[in-house]
Amino acid sequence: MTLSAEGRWTDDSLFVILNGNPNLALPNPTVTANSGNSFRKFIPRLILTYKPTDTATVFASWSESALIGLQTNARVVSGLDPVLIPNPAIFGDFTPPQKNVAYELGWKQQFEGAALSASLFQMDWKNQIFQTTVLAGVLTTQLALPGSSKYKGIELEGSASPTD
Repeated sequence: MTLSAEGRWTDDSLFVILNGNPNLALPNPTVTANSGNSFRKFIPRLILTYKPTDTATVFASWSESALIGLQTNARVVSGLDPVLIPNPAIFGDFTPPQKNVAYELGWKQQFEGAALSASLFQMDWKNQIFQTTVLAGVLTTQLALPGSSKYKGIELEGSASPTD
């Protein structure tokens, strides 16, 4: 049996010099200028493996992952069409950090000249970025807002070497 504990330290930053109509005088509620977002996080991962025989391995893993939040673009959308977003401050300049928690449980089997693996997995992603194109007159831009999603599934993989 083997337990593997891993980690990654992330220190990420995003800085917007100017996003919006550059002809508008600053400060302006429809222009994002000199705005920054930073993110620091320790990202852990655990993997447990067990070999019940020389040709088989059972494994389980748990991990977290995280990404910095992205610019919402709410101010720009409000500047193009204030009816869509009358108050861009509600959305903020950046989305919250994205976080994903993942679990996996599986089996790997070796045969003479072949291998098979099967696993079950589940992921829970919070503050996932969803972008949509906004059409305002003849202009378009992207609006990015956070959401959540869950994934569950089965993964099967096989390989064979029919000849030497």
